Amino acid sequence: MKDWLKKNRYYLYCLYLPIYLIVFFLTERIIDGSSPYWSSYVPFDDAIPFVDWFVIFYCVWYVLLIGLGLWLLVKDKPAFERFMFMVMIGFSLSFVVFFAFPNGQDLRVADTGDTIFSKVVDAIYSADTNTNVLPSIHAYAGLLALVAVIDTKSIRQVWLKVLLCVVSVLTAISTVFVKQHSILDVYAAIFMLIPLVLLVYWRRFFARKKIQISDPLAGQPLGQVETTMGVGAEISESVDSVLKGTSSEKQENVVAETIAESDAEFGAESGLAEEQTGIQQGGQNLEERTKTE
Repeated sequence: MKDWLKKNRYYLYCLYLPIYLIVFFLTERIIDGSSPYWSSYVPFDDAIPFVDWFVIFYCVWYVLLIGLGLWLLVKDKPAFERFMFMVMIGFSLSFVVFFAFPNGQDLRVADTGDTIFSKVVDAIYSADTNTNVLPSIHAYAGLLALVAVIDTKSIRQVWLKVLLCVVSVLTAISTVFVKQHSILDVYAAIFMLIPLVLLVYWRRFFARKKIQISDPLAGQPLGQVETTMGVGAEISESVDSVLKGTSSEKQENVVAETIAESDAEFGAESGLAEEQTGIQQGGQNLEERTKTE
């Protein structure tokens, strides 16, 4: 049982979904606007128009989160774990704020119009209370999806990454255009998101790693290359300096071995193709310089 849990721990994160739904509906019943609450509002809210078709992106939020979560669970489990940890911490902190500091908003429009989009907005107004708005879970999760898309290496198509990033931002800002949130709620969501991103993704985005460069012919270490993940140019220059003075044959073997080691360590989990490209470029530069000399 212990081995199964260790191997399939990623699936345990899915258990948070029913817990979230239970707590969400309890919160909506307890803090439903019948008792006093602090009204979230800044004057800038009055300058933001009501745009009924933004409800499309408001609803796409659900598809985005579920679809992205399932994709990461299947294609990139470590990224899924980071994503779900952020969901659990952010959503849970939001509920703590709702109970400790009851809040709501009074920005909803009385007449939404007579379009198909306005009818969807009316349905949302009827199903959802105007309370528990700061911080905006909708905006927090939408921007979190942006971070998760950037983080995962399983989405390799640039156009798809860009599209998902744009949709993620639109789902977050849709909340103010359908008057479900004040812009203040979005600011609060960003304020909560930033430190959590630094906590969870700091090493992922900014960690430095040393790669041992060894001479496979002589069996002697040549030095270490300190790399920043994803910065191929820096690796190229570092390998260039470490291998300077060795023969072309040795350089070729060292570069090949370093690529293999880097691929074995990073490739399966992170897919750091840029590191490999940087090392290869360093070897090619040295070979060209040796021929010239």
